[in-house]
Amino acid sequence: DVYLNLVNNPGYEEKAKYFAKHAVMWGDKRYRRQGRFYVLKQDPEGAIVISEDLQHVYRVLGIGQPLCDVVAKFRRGLPMKVQLTILPFANVLTYDGIVAPMMVPVGEKRKAAIQAAYEYAVLNDSIVERFQPEGRDSVQLRKQLQRIGLGGRKDTFCEACGSPLLRKLRCGRCKSVYYCSKSCQTADWRAHKKECK
Repeated sequence: DVYLNLVNNPGYEEKAKYFAKHAVMWGDKRYRRQGRFYVLKQDPEGAIVISEDLQHVYRVLGIGQPLCDVVAKFRRGLPMKVQLTILPFANVLTYDGIVAPMMVPVGEKRKAAIQAAYEYAVLNDSIVERFQPEGRDSVQLRKQLQRIGLGGRKDTFCEACGSPLLRKLRCGRCKSVYYCSKSCQTADWRAHKKECK
């Protein structure tokens, strides 16, 4: 589906490079979350997945049908404990295609704690919906993409945070690097001033 959407839309090459950037992140273990999670519920925006220690709440796309199949097969309701690998892809979180249910019933106290963790995340707007490389990680990712020919033009991604540019702020001195915001430009100045001419 992603491929067809890219090919049938104008500007698909830029979009393909953008998706490739996030696909490269799959190979970096720092951007994966692997382990045991509780799947609390499925909604139109994705499944709500909570880490086993109840510290992190994620919204994961694409897990809907496999989750329904697991619930039907094992006749267990939600929340359900599963083994899962969460991966970043194009500003969303997805998974590696495997949902392995843990055959352990979730007790009432644990269900209440899971629900409380979710409600706390909603109140604090802390549901994780994407993993974004920052600072030095972003620069390393961009260099890795350039080595494989997917670095893209310099005016496509922010020099500091690596996010796609909606607004283009260019360095006023060298005019060769772009930023998404004044704060990113200020944060990157220490590193950029060594090569700025």
